[in-house]
Amino acid sequence: MMQTQASQTLPFPQPNALSAFDPAIPPARSTVAPLFAAAPPHFTAPLHKIAQCLVPGDVVFDIGANNGDKAAALLSRGVKVVCIEPQPACVAVLNNRFRGHPGISIVPKGLGSRPGIMPMHINSRAPVLSTLSTEWMKGRFANETWDQTLDVAITTLDEMVRQHGRPRYAKIDVEGFEYEVLCGLSRRVGVISFEFTEEFFGHAERSLAYLQNLGYSRFNFSLGEQVDFALDQWADAGRLCTVLKDVFSRYNQAWGDIYAN
Repeated sequence: MMQTQASQTLPFPQPNALSAFDPAIPPARSTVAPLFAAAPPHFTAPLHKIAQCLVPGDVVFDIGANNGDKAAALLSRGVKVVCIEPQPACVAVLNNRFRGHPGISIVPKGLGSRPGIMPMHINSRAPVLSTLSTEWMKGRFANETWDQTLDVAITTLDEMVRQHGRPRYAKIDVEGFEYEVLCGLSRRVGVISFEFTEEFFGHAERSLAYLQNLGYSRFNFSLGEQVDFALDQWADAGRLCTVLKDVFSRYNQAWGDIYAN
């Protein structure tokens, strides 16, 4: 469903006056078992400051929805959440968790540059690490085990926009496949966030260049799971990359999310 005119024109919040040069970076994601052991069955993820812009009726894409923790938090804003998730086990959790909820649509597919079928590498112990990218499996989680390979249906961001309307915000967290997801979008939509990691920052730079071609010109980032922006002002892509490379020189295995506006 398309957004209302009012929700399209509301401004996004300004970042807090924080410094990217003295960040409190959380521990590197070198292991994941403690995270899964600590999380309750129906955990609700903290909302990033970007969610303050959302108003009831807005459309949000949760791309890489996993078990729906972020979707559950977004629903508290009264928005319509489209959960896009290709893992059958996660889709089953989503269907059970949000059964009958009028604000949720669940799409049991992955996203890519074009429709088709692709092999997905499943980590049964830590499904959040499952990926469509074989390169990503060689990064900081190289010691993990992907014990299954499943063929999953792939659609595109363009098709999701056609079916569900223009999102006010789209969150992309797909374990190294972010650039391919963005390549399935041919026009500017709302604010987009996508995950970056230090070892594959070249992918993030390609994603930034692609988003600039679509008309995005202002960028910011958050480190780890922090809910505030790291920069006190939106920056151009060059400035953002300079700051992040400085962060990489100071800290090991930094990661987080880049926001495009």
